[in-house]
Amino acid sequence: MKARSRRPFPAWIAAVVALSAALGCGAAGAQAGLWRVSFAGVRGVRPGMTTAEVARRWNVRFSFSTGSARGCKIGGFKKGGLSGGALFQAGKFDAVWFDRGVTTPEGVRVGSRVAELRRIYGARLRHAQNLYDPKRPLYYVRGGKSRLFLEFFPDRKGRIVRIGFGDRFVLVQEGCD
Repeated sequence: MKARSRRPFPAWIAAVVALSAALGCGAAGAQAGLWRVSFAGVRGVRPGMTTAEVARRWNVRFSFSTGSARGCKIGGFKKGGLSGGALFQAGKFDAVWFDRGVTTPEGVRVGSRVAELRRIYGARLRHAQNLYDPKRPLYYVRGGKSRLFLEFFPDRKGRIVRIGFGDRFVLVQEGCD
């Protein structure tokens, strides 16, 4: 990946992180209503799908931010107990970050601890430097036939506040880098 500049954190991501921290722990992963996020996708959505296809599959309406790079769109969404933001480039889905309402097949959810990630994913768990807070690395696992990513963003206390899914752009910390 190319080097990234230190631009301000996109406002919607800062809001997502703040809201997630305020919400704290959610219900158990088996709770009804949680969407499953895995290497196979999220409710039939995988990288490369159009914005309209993703909106239709998830039955959501995206609220797109302005000021992004040409061809880049970042759209927030809410549906019941689910909320997050998705990144689209040239009208195609690349990645999504959820701040509530999802679980992995292994039971990782917003509110889970980094220690659980280590126990569940073991040597497969990797981390990347957080451009904005070196004390909070970004954790990720790569897998599935397409070698897609699951990303986990913890707070300073080691609790997961955001879970991401997508191609390599799920690891980008500043929009469409």
